[in-house]
This record gives sequence, C-alpha cells and structure tokens, in this order.
Amino acid sequence: MLWAGFDATAAEPRVSNREPKPGEVGYRPADGGSVRLTPPSFIWLHEPAAQTYTIQWSQRPD
Repeated sequence: MLWAGFDATAAEPRVSNREPKPGEVGYRPADGGSVRLTPPSFIWLHEPAAQTYTIQWSQRPD
C-alpha cells in the first residue's frame, strides 16, 4: 500500500528535547511527573520539522 506524500526512504525525524531558553515555559508535566487536573495540560517545545504530534498518557506506569 502506498500513501500519498509518504517517503519510505526519508530519515526518521529526530526530537531535540532541548533545554528551554530564558522566557520559555519548557516541558509540562515533567518527565515522570504527575498532574491532578482532568484533563491534564501538556506543554512542549515546538519541533520545527514536526508536521504532527502524538501524545500518550496513562493513569498507571505499566
């Protein structure tokens, strides 16, 4: 099956996970952290090459 616009030879995108610059909020929640809000808020630094983002979360670590 072929997908329009999909290039199987393209390199896998790399996520920089860089440190926030002064004045940037950074990543929320922190890695391994927990939140008490429903639904939780998610904040991350924009990746210029990203076309979409996928977020996964769970109530349990497993």
